[in-house]
Amino acid sequence: MTGPGALVSRPTGDAELLRLAERLDLLDLDPRPNRPRLDRYGLLRFWGHVVPLSPREERVIDLLLAADGAALPVSWLASRAWEGCAAPEAAVRTCMTRLRRRLDPVGLTVRCVRGRGYVLDVRR
Repeated sequence: MTGPGALVSRPTGDAELLRLAERLDLLDLDPRPNRPRLDRYGLLRFWGHVVPLSPREERVIDLLLAADGAALPVSWLASRAWEGCAAPEAAVRTCMTRLRRRLDPVGLTVRCVRGRGYVLDVRR
């Protein structure tokens, strides 16, 4: 056989289909779907939902996930998520507003704890 079809073989069974789907990232096989996580493409995955993030939002979410429920101070977030150049607090607030809009439909929220900072909360 020649042509494009010669390069692709058909899967022979369920196990091979599952391996192919995992390789192609078509399935989200996270054993803990109730915990939000970032995949290797910078997409936030939670309960089967996929939320695309900007590179800065991805850094902020990565920091909030690593904090595991602890409040992160605005100044600390600004220095880490803005890569060495401390961002003004207004930039952090704007980023959090955008994140709230993206995360709300999937059951996540970024909450401000007065005097402490920001926390990622799961509403499910």
